[in-house]
Order: sequence, then structure tokens, then C-alpha cells
Amino acid sequence: MHNEKPSATALLIAKSQLLLRTEAVSATRADYYRAFVEAVERKPWYPSLASRHWHQFIERISIPGIYLHYALRKLCIEQIAKEFLDGAQVEQVVVIAGGFDPLLAMLSQQYVRTAFFELDHPATQQAKKSALTKLGSTNNLTLIPVDLTKQSVFEVLRGSSFSLDKSTLFIAEG
Repeated sequence: MHNEKPSATALLIAKSQLLLRTEAVSATRADYYRAFVEAVERKPWYPSLASRHWHQFIERISIPGIYLHYALRKLCIEQIAKEFLDGAQVEQVVVIAGGFDPLLAMLSQQYVRTAFFELDHPATQQAKKSALTKLGSTNNLTLIPVDLTKQSVFEVLRGSSFSLDKSTLFIAEG
């Protein structure tokens, strides 16, 4: 991964979710994905017919059904996180390397008393932060840029408002 460029994998997954056109990707999720893609591309992103066919071809020759798998996996993770939050079992949530997944942006609006932290590559976080600024972000969501090859999760969280005394849900998808 290049330090100055957002994650190509995160961008691919975000675009794949916009191309999927299924109930597994809600309109709200799609709005976030589009904003994240456009923050990287620096222009409106509407896939052409050729682009759609290209992405379908790539999926077919790599892992057929992976785009739907991404969507369903994200829905499962969201459901599990909500169960913990609704049951008041956690007071803070940490996502490690969330890419352009909008999970914490969405949850932070629903659960305003919960602290949310997302750790990811600096360039990916910068693009996400830019998009969230335009979309309207909440005060309980903290994006923390980190190079996990040089710093530990604990080291980075220790320098934030994260509390060791609060029950925490850690999510490391992928």
C-alpha cells in the first residue's frame, strides 16, 4: 500500500457494493460508499456500462459471488454490533482497518452515547474524513490514521480518548 494513496482494496469493495444493486446494500450505505469513492476519485462517480462489465468480469474470474459475500458479511457484522450496543454490553467500539465501510459512521448517528474509533491507513482515513465532513459526521466518531506496520493498536488508542476502563467491541473484518 502506498502511503499517499487510499487502499485499492477498500476502493474496490466500495465500488463493488455500488454495483451490486441488491437489498443487502441499503440506500444509506450506498450514499456513504458513493461519497467515499468520490472523495478518492475527486469527481462524481457513476459507473459506465463498460465499467460495470469490467467489474462483473473481474468478479467472475476471481471469486464468483464475492461482492454479495462482502455485502452479507457487512450486514452480519452490523447486526452483531447492534446486538451488543442495544444490550448495553459495550460502551465503545473500535474498528481496525475499516477501509470505506460506513458501519461506524452509521452507528455513531444511532448510538450517540457510545464512543466509536476507527483505525486505518492515513490516506484511506483522509479520504473517508473528507467525505464524512461533507455528509455530516458526529462527535462520537474518531478516525485515527495509523500505519499498523509501525505502530500497535494499543499504542494508537492510548493517545486518543479511548478508555481502558470501558467495555469495548473490537471489529477486525477481513
